[in-house]
Amino acid sequence: MPPKNRIPGLTTDPKTGGWKYQKRVPEDVQSLVGKKSWGERLGDDYAAAAAKALRLEEENLATIARFRDPEVVESELRGGVLQAAAAMVEFSKDKETFASDFHWSQAAQQMRSRDHLEPDERAEFLRLLLAISFGETAQIEAFPPANPHNAALLKKLGAGAPPTNPTDLIMFNAMREAVSGQITKLPVKRRSDSSDTLLKLLDRYSGLQSLSENTRRAYARGIQRFIDNVGDLDVRDITSRMLKDHRDHLVASGIEPTSIRTLFAGIGSVLAFAQDEELIEVNPTLGMKFPRDTKSIEDRKHLPFRRDEVSKIWTAAQERFNPDGDSRLSKDRRRAYLMCVKTLFLTGMRPHEFFRLRNFDVCDVSQLDDYHDEWKGIGIDICFSKCGNRLIPLPDALADLPDFIGGGGLDCIRDVSNIENKFSDKQFNPLLTSLGIKRPRVSLYSTRATFNMALKRNGVSLEVRQQIIGHKPDGQMMRHYTDAETMTTMADAMNSVTLW
Repeated sequence: MPPKNRIPGLTTDPKTGGWKYQKRVPEDVQSLVGKKSWGERLGDDYAAAAAKALRLEEENLATIARFRDPEVVESELRGGVLQAAAAMVEFSKDKETFASDFHWSQAAQQMRSRDHLEPDERAEFLRLLLAISFGETAQIEAFPPANPHNAALLKKLGAGAPPTNPTDLIMFNAMREAVSGQITKLPVKRRSDSSDTLLKLLDRYSGLQSLSENTRRAYARGIQRFIDNVGDLDVRDITSRMLKDHRDHLVASGIEPTSIRTLFAGIGSVLAFAQDEELIEVNPTLGMKFPRDTKSIEDRKHLPFRRDEVSKIWTAAQERFNPDGDSRLSKDRRRAYLMCVKTLFLTGMRPHEFFRLRNFDVCDVSQLDDYHDEWKGIGIDICFSKCGNRLIPLPDALADLPDFIGGGGLDCIRDVSNIENKFSDKQFNPLLTSLGIKRPRVSLYSTRATFNMALKRNGVSLEVRQQIIGHKPDGQMMRHYTDAETMTTMADAMNSVTLW
């Protein structure tokens, strides 16, 4: 008689009498996984079968979670479409159907139809066009197609040949030069196997300088923007001209002057480190000019939502992120997003502060190792703030937050990079747009301005408001733990706010 089993998915195989793993694929991801169930025979040995079943269960749960991420879904669907298109080209017997699109006389139309593509994708297509329509294969050989559809077209059609008619040949050569010219205008992203690239040096620099995790992430974001635009280069190959072109690209993209300086902070610091390490003789960022920010502080502030807007946003958020509703987002992701909206409105926390709360950061203050004041109650220990760590009381309206955080409510987004930006761009901003509320200087950060304004209307002093929302007074870092009297004052102030 087989032993009693509690391993998920592990069951007896009625055909062999041994063990097998069986799990149904959830309906919402079946089309992406490509099957309705997982199954595998695991033999007669229970211990070996149980160990294998646990590994399979872990892998399949990870697969389900990955396919429930909207960004992964979009990527997988696009990949499936490209693979299907490649297969259609590969197995089609009608070569002329594809060849007519790549006749050299159609090159101008083909280029216009690809204007919407990202630079890398557009460059790949233009190299394909140059090979198939004009017979120039040097570039496509140097940069083989990453797109399977393009690779299939190249294999099917091969390199073209010039026309024999003298008049056509003149037009042919002119069009070929036009395609080549378009390629040279696109940014070329080069990769480097060097150990002295910006990101690799950032790891060494952050260790030596003991950079905070927030600073390291901010530096990495700025460096990644440069890599996305120019390429992952050895620092010896980075020139002042490249950096200035990147600056101009950011300006043309409409990025605020202060944000441009922030994006360059990590680049400049790492290049200065490279100079100190004698990897480069001169820091190419030295002497660079940046656009001046002509906006006043008031012009840069995020605007608060009106009271009627707050009510509409909260109602719409409850509908959009209802765990029992119909959505591509997983139930855990929807719960996390809904709790985010609620918490930001009722505490004034920054989005990254909420998403970086650890499972033990919302608790009775008596459980905090370094808290020795007399105030008693549940607090939110904010330990990943740009303005220093701080402890704030838990408002009564967030009575469900301790169980949510303590129960691992944010575990579903722990490994998602830049989760606050993705939530803002993919979820919160579209919600505002659907309500007709989205406008300049109104965004996810407006929840913070809304809470601060509510405190101000209720007569809360500037000092207390700064302590609650984590605003640095006089350029100083915040105190992590404040005295019991101030904690009581903060609790009263936070509980005085009613938004819906």
